[in-house]
Amino acid sequence: MEIGETIEFLRKQKGLTIKDVCGKELSRQTFYKFVKGETSTSITNFSYILDKLCVEFDEFLLIQNGYEEKEYIKIMKSLKKLFESKNASKIS
Repeated sequence: MEIGETIEFLRKQKGLTIKDVCGKELSRQTFYKFVKGETSTSITNFSYILDKLCVEFDEFLLIQNGYEEKEYIKIMKSLKKLFESKNASKIS
């Protein structure tokens, strides 16, 4: 799923209108173009949209990837756990 498709999927799943998501900060035209993949958006606008959808970035990525974590994310989480447990000798 593309980013815009995921945004649109989440909006519909949550029963939100485009007006709900755009609020006063984002024009509908900008939203439409972004969702349809006609333009990119700033990280500020993307963060704003996720906030309006009540979705964290990690959750968004998981949904976009078909509810499967990418292998590199699994590895990073494992490394983080080992680092936090001060068990660096097990990193290989």
